[in-house]
Amino acid sequence: MHTPSPSEILIEPLADAYAKAARTGANMRGVANALENIRDAATGESPLFSLWYALDEQIGKAGAGAMREVLVEFRNRTLADVQAAELRRISSQYERDPAAGVRAWLESVVRCFGDGNWRLSFLEQLVHIPAPVENHLAAPFHQRPALELVAQLALQQRWGELEDWFLFLGRHPQVAAPWRCRQLLLAGEVRLYFHRHPARAEDLFQQAADIDPPCPRLPVTRAERLLELGSAAQLKEAREILQQLTLSRPSLVEGWVNLGDLAERDGDLTAAESFFRQAMDAVPGSIDGPMRLYRLFLKSSPTRSDWREAHASDREELRAQILALDPESGPSLDVATGDVLYSQGLRRDAIAAYQPALEHSRTRVAARLGCALSAIDEATSPGMESESAGAWLSRARDWIQQARTMAPSSPNVAWTVITLAAAEGRWPDAVEACRQLASSIPGYAGVAGLRSSEILRQSGDYATAAIEIRRIADAEPALLGLAQAANDLGEDAYRKGGNEALAEEMFHLGSRLRDDSLRYDFLNRLGNLRYWQDRSAEAVDLYREAIATRPEPKDPVHYSNLALGLERIRKSGQQIPVYTEMVRALREAVRLAPNEPDYPPRLETAETMLGFLQRFGEAALDLKLAGTPIRVTLHPSLLPAILTEGRRELSPIAQEEIQALRERIRLDSGVSVPGISFSDLGDGSGEGGHVLLSIADDPPADLVQVEPGPAPESTRALMACVESLLHRHRARFVTHDMVAGLLAKLGTPPADLIRNRPSWLTPFVGELRRAVAAGESILDLDVRASGFIQRQGPPPAEEPPPRRSIPPPSAVFCVQHPGDTPEQVLTHLKSLMSSPLFAGSGVLPPAMSVEPASEGSGITVALGSARVPWPAGAETRPEESEALGRQLLTHGAELFDENQLAYRLFLLESTHPCLVTSARATRSLGDLHARLVERLRSGGHLRNLPDALEDTLNAPRRLHSPE
Repeated sequence: MHTPSPSEILIEPLADAYAKAARTGANMRGVANALENIRDAATGESPLFSLWYALDEQIGKAGAGAMREVLVEFRNRTLADVQAAELRRISSQYERDPAAGVRAWLESVVRCFGDGNWRLSFLEQLVHIPAPVENHLAAPFHQRPALELVAQLALQQRWGELEDWFLFLGRHPQVAAPWRCRQLLLAGEVRLYFHRHPARAEDLFQQAADIDPPCPRLPVTRAERLLELGSAAQLKEAREILQQLTLSRPSLVEGWVNLGDLAERDGDLTAAESFFRQAMDAVPGSIDGPMRLYRLFLKSSPTRSDWREAHASDREELRAQILALDPESGPSLDVATGDVLYSQGLRRDAIAAYQPALEHSRTRVAARLGCALSAIDEATSPGMESESAGAWLSRARDWIQQARTMAPSSPNVAWTVITLAAAEGRWPDAVEACRQLASSIPGYAGVAGLRSSEILRQSGDYATAAIEIRRIADAEPALLGLAQAANDLGEDAYRKGGNEALAEEMFHLGSRLRDDSLRYDFLNRLGNLRYWQDRSAEAVDLYREAIATRPEPKDPVHYSNLALGLERIRKSGQQIPVYTEMVRALREAVRLAPNEPDYPPRLETAETMLGFLQRFGEAALDLKLAGTPIRVTLHPSLLPAILTEGRRELSPIAQEEIQALRERIRLDSGVSVPGISFSDLGDGSGEGGHVLLSIADDPPADLVQVEPGPAPESTRALMACVESLLHRHRARFVTHDMVAGLLAKLGTPPADLIRNRPSWLTPFVGELRRAVAAGESILDLDVRASGFIQRQGPPPAEEPPPRRSIPPPSAVFCVQHPGDTPEQVLTHLKSLMSSPLFAGSGVLPPAMSVEPASEGSGITVALGSARVPWPAGAETRPEESEALGRQLLTHGAELFDENQLAYRLFLLESTHPCLVTSARATRSLGDLHARLVERLRSGGHLRNLPDALEDTLNAPRRLHSPE
């Protein structure tokens, strides 16, 4: 009986394809070229695989449209018949010559895992071969169930379980050398990506190179190994290998897609898109390029918020192209979609994407595990209520159980079981599941042990986790992730467990396990440990060494950590060089990571402090820069003596006494006492008469007794007590700002000379403070200034740093005026802005303009993002005018922008230089602005900006820790 050849099988379908192309209006020249290439492929060696490759190539080139439809239909009509003819050829060859039949069968099997798209549907047919062929195969793959399992694992993409099969084919003497090389490379990739063991993978890569040195896949596997190792130098080398590969072999799709993966890893999605499109152009029949690009378009871009939405139509076309190349890939696409959404934190969307793949034989296990992992993450997400979390975990258990029934030996199922147990806090169960995985699949022993150590660390059992890491380090020191696990354990052991010895041991172990090119990571971590131990000088040296050791590109974290370490160094006489280095480090961190939000405000703070030190000298750090309000805390029994009946404000008598008290101190000593506030002691002792004095944020200065009595007498007795306390501590109020203000009021040449020379102002403040502490008066400030200048000698050649020129604040009132003239509206607006009602907020009046109404009637005042309607005739009715003014006052915060704050600080700097410097050094301009705007919105005011700044500086600050 005659068995038709592939060429004969194609005769009638080719004629029908030409006819259909003509009917559908396809480009006949292109159709003819594609079909004739396909016809030629069917006459060559291994006609099935040559035909298959040619079909993929022409379908990939065709793009969307009639031509692709013609080619897909042609393939669907012919491919099954050609596969059947190939199976008959292998069987008949075996009947004539069993050894030749086995070789033909093996060649077909390895070609299913060959270059280009894998032919797993044909592998599924090849396992159903005549029994005698099986008997010629070496153990352990000589039985039908084993071969069927191989096909099932491959179809389900369970590559981590196929190492033995790839090794069997790679070492079989009847397989040709190039194909044995390819199979060994696949086994090495299993060891690299699933077992996480690059050294063992390298053994197989070298065996493959010995078998077939010209194999084009060899440089790809070398680059992939470097990518997994992941140091900066290794990534650079991998990039160079791949770039050279795309130049020398542009038709090798792995070069392009790995470059795309590397760009995606760097966060450059645009470059990744370019590489994936080049892969599609270079190898149009490969599914790798469009699949990578499809996944890329599902991601969120760090620079483009509309990335995913903008590529929705691209994803639809890519999906159609992938399905045209591989009609069976639909469920795999759904799993890929779910995986990407899951990785982006879109867990519920991921579960929805997995649903179509749940019932397909190829993807039912992967889809269920994807759903389970998404449900586990949803259950453990912040803010999840316990009842809802329990429901999500219950769903996860159901999906895992279903997957375990379908694939009881799958390591992927075991990983998900471990993840669920850890999420539920069942630490012993999770550790036991790791041990079961390690014993059931020897290749996974290392990564299972590593997962066990991570679980022990998360549970707080640092000692047992360390035992596990030491065991793995002795058995498998090259295991990927082991050094990182040791470092993570060291960090937690110290920061959470306080175990310095274990932390240092783990950091040293992590360093020993890693390549010397990664020594900078160890140095940085050891620097962190020294930082947490308050050994800042040692930490700084280690951070410097980490920076010097790391090759390009440098790590901004190292520069940030160096700045944090320098910030803690407090050596007298060395602060200017310390802050100079800190500024350099933070500038470099900002350059390397311009989008990191923490770095710019820290740089601004460091620059301000450096400027302060350069202006006022390091001695100023030992003196109080600016006076803050005095806190007087009273026992509740004394509060009626100073408050009004409603206890909302100081009584008139108390206000008069405080003013008289401050004036007496000023006339007696020349010291200006800051404002005084009173609060409830609230100690619950029930004993009356306690008075607690606290200056700034210092500990309470004094505790004295005052007996409560009638209001006027009690008030005077209380104020006498406070005055006595203030006299005792009045030297503490001699600050840079107070002295600068007094010198500015004095206005004499000696006063101006000291005030304008920061290097003189600091010692002059110290001299005045010592005089006040000795009981002297500084009312003779001009005399003291002259004497100070005479003792100092000729003034140094010093110029004050130029002040920034900041333009006055500006904001535009856009007013629509169908009835009034612009001049009338503008006049009324200016009167409102100058009225006590608005001016009381302390917000400077902005520039104003009037524009004609584009439509409608009435007048609207635009205040930033707020719109205030102006009632008709408001300017003639006082009550309406007042209502409008109140509205403007309510929205006053809209007008207080960062530019106005900068201008106010600029004006304040001449009288309160140290307060402004301290404010800028402690808070960024944006942070100061946000806090002051909140003060306005909560009903406060900015009439006294120094007080507002002092309150802001006393608010809690965010603390930074090294990374």
